[in-house]
Amino acid sequence: MRLCLLFAVSLLLLGITGCSKKEAAEVEPAATLPGRSLSSRGETEKIPGEKEFRSALAEKNYSAAVERLFAMQGLLASEEQRDHWGTLFGDLRSKLEEQSRTDPKAAEALATFRVMRNGR
Repeated sequence: MRLCLLFAVSLLLLGITGCSKKEAAEVEPAATLPGRSLSSRGETEKIPGEKEFRSALAEKNYSAAVERLFAMQGLLASEEQRDHWGTLFGDLRSKLEEQSRTDPKAAEALATFRVMRNGR
């Protein structure tokens, strides 16, 4: 009896979580999202949130740049976006390694970057 009840509850939970993943996967393209416009250089964002990432990096808000970079990872829809994200990843890593020698905030963001990269 307990085994049947446990099995029924497991199936119910599996069904509920399976449905929610489908709903989360239905994301609007970046071109249709409000507030997504051309950047100051006249280029469009290749990945939703790229403008905010670049802005945080330019303002030397390294922890926000790390958060935004990894938030963008979940929005990658094409191979071109994945390649571009990889370029942004490398640029951020290089910038953090360079700045961490003199800026304690960059050193802290680099540690966070490494933790997020390794998935720990």
